[in-house]
Amino acid sequence: MQAVDTKAPQTDPELIAVRAFQAGQLSLGQVAQVFAKSKQETMRLLAELGVPIADYDLAEDLETLVLLGGN
Repeated sequence: MQAVDTKAPQTDPELIAVRAFQAGQLSLGQVAQVFAKSKQETMRLLAELGVPIADYDLAEDLETLVLLGGN
C-alpha cells in the first residue's frame, strides 16, 4: 500500500487555490480560508510544497534603491 502525502492539496479547490496563489490571483489569506488553516499554517504548508510565499523582483528592488539614492 502506498502512503498518502498529507502535505499535497487533497481536493480540487485546494489545488486550484494553490495554483491561483502562484499566479497572484489569490492572497495568502484567501488560500488559508480554502484550507481552513491560519495564515501561519498555510505559509508552512506552501513552503513544504515548494511554493514561494513572496515574489520579489531583484532588478526592480535594485532600481528602487538607485532611485532612493542608495549605492
